Amino acid sequence: MQIFFKDGFRMSENPKDKRSRAAQFKAFEKGKAENWQNPNSTDIHALYKVKNTAAYLAKYIAKGVTKTDISQKIKTLKIQKDEHKKKIIEIEATLFYYDEKNPKNQQLSAELRERVQQLEDIENALAALSKHGITGRIWGCSSKLSKCKNFTAVENWKDIPSIDEVAKKTTWKFEQKVGSKTITTFGLNMNDFPKLKANLDFHLQNSLNPNSLFNVQNI
Repeated sequence: MQIFFKDGFRMSENPKDKRSRAAQFKAFEKGKAENWQNPNSTDIHALYKVKNTAAYLAKYIAKGVTKTDISQKIKTLKIQKDEHKKKIIEIEATLFYYDEKNPKNQQLSAELRERVQQLEDIENALAALSKHGITGRIWGCSSKLSKCKNFTAVENWKDIPSIDEVAKKTTWKFEQKVGSKTITTFGLNMNDFPKLKANLDFHLQNSLNPNSLFNVQNI
């Protein structure tokens, strides 16, 4: 949160955050006064129950930037943008009937300024979100990548290239029990495992070349 507000107060980019600008500013002032050392208890509680913190955070962060999630945020913000623009037009039209010294004029002028600021914040949020990912329905629909087939290889543990090295050098590991079996997900840099990378590269090359048939490469 401290990083989010490093340049001063700004409105939340979370479309589910329905708090007014005044409420968000109050929370900002409280956080600043406490030096950002008092997060929500629910945040602490959620992380407290996680056994593998590194894997959880990697999964949580990745989830936050999925194309579907970004598209939904953009859709919500666009709806809010239209609502603000409509309200601004209504306020401007109403102001025409009140003298500048009229209390109603002052009230509407204050609301207008707040609406204009919120509209600017929404437009900034939309601009930031539009820079994430690749434009399209899903990232896989971007030009050549849309031609790739799903690649699932089922092999005995000992037959998977470099698997012993992967287990030792993995950047994070996530395990989940499914019945009597355990599913393990490894986080790794493919460049560290040339043999494993060669299999993936071979698959991609065959997928992107319409004149070739998909074959399994033995390494």
